[in-house]
Amino acid sequence: MKEKKRELNRRSFLNHVAGMTAAGLALTQLPGCDFGGSFDDDFSMHGPVRTDEKFLKMPKASAAAGLFAPYENGEPFSRNWAIAAVVMGHQNQLIVVVVDLDTGGQGEFEIYRSSDGPKPLAHSKRYNIHLNDGGRGDQKTPRHLERLAHDLADLMRKNEHAVSLCFEMSSHREAERMRYGPQEGPGIHLARTGLCEG
Repeated sequence: MKEKKRELNRRSFLNHVAGMTAAGLALTQLPGCDFGGSFDDDFSMHGPVRTDEKFLKMPKASAAAGLFAPYENGEPFSRNWAIAAVVMGHQNQLIVVVVDLDTGGQGEFEIYRSSDGPKPLAHSKRYNIHLNDGGRGDQKTPRHLERLAHDLADLMRKNEHAVSLCFEMSSHREAERMRYGPQEGPGIHLARTGLCEG
């Protein structure tokens, strides 16, 4: 009797696992459920791999790339991510374009001068790091991007004392005023003194 009960438990366990496997495979066939990577704790890119070349066409901020030494030239760091470009944003912020070397997926972080404003993902003494997520600040940032922001902040802490920028960087609040106008007060227009061609 005991042997028969154990066989039923094993059989129902195997049926359950087979059903879960079939359900998982069916989910991968749905649009928007592409999966590019291994099943680790953060599920790689969390969805379809995307790239956006417009960031790679923006003016380079070469001298500012030193903030991310020794990884500023595309060397892999932080679980096989690489810095593809450090560019000047339209609101006098830095944009760091990172690429997942395993999937080809891309992410962008905006770097602002430290000041009051929305809570950044990570920060150094002089700079705040925000995810460029298309204004979806109400959604939780995936863990792998939070971890990547903290790794970028660690690099910046080590290098910011030795890097001088040739433009006045905006705070997040100033950049928002430039984007959307003076809803929070008078518009702020920071003069660019030139791009860093370092």
